[in-house]
Amino acid sequence: MSFSPRWLVWTQFFGLNLLAAHLSGVDLASLYRSFGAAPALGSILSVAEMSPGLRGIRAETHIEYGQLLIRVPINCCLICRRSPNDDIELSTLLLDTIADQDSSCPSWKAYSEHLPKKTGAAMLWEAEEIMELQAPQACRLAETLSARIKETGARLYDIREGLGEDDWTWAMSIIYSRSLVVNGRGFSYRALVPFVDMFNHQPESPVEYAEKWRALDFEDTLDSPWYLTDDDCIELRADAPARRGSELRIPYGIETTAELLTMSGFMPAQNSADYVSLFASPGDLVYSCSASLGLNKQQIRQRIVALMNIDAHEAPLAVRPGDLKASGHLIACMQLVVARDEELSNFEESYVGSVGHYTLVPSSKLSAERAAATEAAATTECARVAEELLEDFPTTVAEDEEHLRKCELANKQSESRIVVALKYRLGVKRMLTKFVSQCKEVRERVAHRLY
Repeated sequence: MSFSPRWLVWTQFFGLNLLAAHLSGVDLASLYRSFGAAPALGSILSVAEMSPGLRGIRAETHIEYGQLLIRVPINCCLICRRSPNDDIELSTLLLDTIADQDSSCPSWKAYSEHLPKKTGAAMLWEAEEIMELQAPQACRLAETLSARIKETGARLYDIREGLGEDDWTWAMSIIYSRSLVVNGRGFSYRALVPFVDMFNHQPESPVEYAEKWRALDFEDTLDSPWYLTDDDCIELRADAPARRGSELRIPYGIETTAELLTMSGFMPAQNSADYVSLFASPGDLVYSCSASLGLNKQQIRQRIVALMNIDAHEAPLAVRPGDLKASGHLIACMQLVVARDEELSNFEESYVGSVGHYTLVPSSKLSAERAAATEAAATTECARVAEELLEDFPTTVAEDEEHLRKCELANKQSESRIVVALKYRLGVKRMLTKFVSQCKEVRERVAHRLY
């Protein structure tokens, strides 16, 4: 899981984008200088309204790849070493820094007054509202984080005088939505960096990341747009060129719509990095299909070992937006699982552009006829699992579309979260439905060719 800053915008109901709404140009420039940030605000970038209701960072000059955008001294950032409890540590540091006028960076008090008072993050929803998301990956994540916020707060209220539930919930929501992971000096840190959290999120799929990486010289490629320097600053550099007057967006990791909605409270209109996992791991894939494929214990073990030995064994086994090639890693892994025992060694790893990383492909040792047959069998099995997932949803696509239509006609603010949940789960169901249809087309095409 990655933790990404972004300019939180969803609807007026969620009370987002308050920083942009309340800060004047003078306020921004003054706060920017007080944090010791450089280069000067307005010299290469500025905070501006990029579209109605949405503020972001605008390029004031042509921006080159790798160009320094913002540099903030580390003593003006809120930062801690990465750990299982770094969210708690950083949330506590945020509240302490705001309350302490004698802190090393008193500007945080003024800056915090313009942070969102609340977000639309699903982890802050009521339990019955979270259930409206329906998709298991979204519900599990929202329920887990909701419980974490409540449980950690309950432990702290008794030992921290004056700390209330609203304060703790606010601090945790800010950390989850606006902090980032920073690497440097051989360690990994979690940090809340003033003004860096103003950049809007740019979705980036594995294919898009790989295309950008391959277009650049390896030596010039940034491991991350931001990092901790040797002279105690956090720097953010452009990971793509930009024209003067355009918005500067930074990809903060490959994140699903479920993660963005749960932790940050918004859903991108188009999220190329989205996916819906059919299996949690290679082992889950093999065991889930063992009964339908009639695999014995030895065959199960052989296939798990083969999948765990590939370079991309941790890549999501998931349905992705677009054509079937975008879900190629899932199909490729399933293709090995459905192959005959003597064919397992006839698959090799190769870079696949439509996938964005190395994955399995049939080698020349596997005949064209058997390659087509295993592909048809793999898509059939994947379609079966996706259809079972669709059947497990409490409502159908048609029912959700009708419900959404009624909600939008009613235009009631109290139904905003219901509308968000409807739109999210509809996106998941439509992605799965399209995938099933694509898989069936492959099966029919191969069957026609073979028989």
